Amino acid sequence: MKIEGGAEGSFQTDGRQYLFSTLRPEEPPEGSLRLVAMDSDYLAILVFIVILAVGIALLLTPWTKRCIAVGAFIALMVLLGVFAPTFAAQVADGVMAAAAFLVAVIWLLWYLLWTRRHDPRLVERRKARRAARDAALARARAAAQRAGAPAAEPPTAKPPTAGPPTEEGEPPPEDHDADKEGGEDHA
Repeated sequence: MKIEGGAEGSFQTDGRQYLFSTLRPEEPPEGSLRLVAMDSDYLAILVFIVILAVGIALLLTPWTKRCIAVGAFIALMVLLGVFAPTFAAQVADGVMAAAAFLVAVIWLLWYLLWTRRHDPRLVERRKARRAARDAALARARAAAQRAGAPAAEPPTAKPPTAGPPTEEGEPPPEDHDADKEGGEDHA
């Protein structure tokens, strides 16, 4: 590798020391070291947009295809870690995790707000529950009508009296000594 004008001082390594080596490299230009550099902010934005775009594109696909895509993404990250560890270390960071988390939240919200609401099995269950509730209500009304009581009104109860009513229908006089300790029944 040919270094011109102190390139080792201007080569950005983010405070990390990298060693690039090979055994018996070919003569330049075939054997020259080639590095591609990009600003870390642009790389983070690119990673975030790509993951978000792929996640949104997979929004309308079935869950099986989404699971296959997630598995392929994990396999890709493992392969990048093996064959391009420097690139994998720059890509696999908090920005990628935030983008993946955002995609997971979007998928969950889509499932709860759209897919689950329109799932034919759940719609049929709701209809069956509603029909069972209406049938039980109709049976209760029919039983109440057969008994002679209106179904809409619950039976009213009279407040209990202190004793048996007198012949004229008036309640008996209250016993004021019954509240005291001992009362009439205790010796």
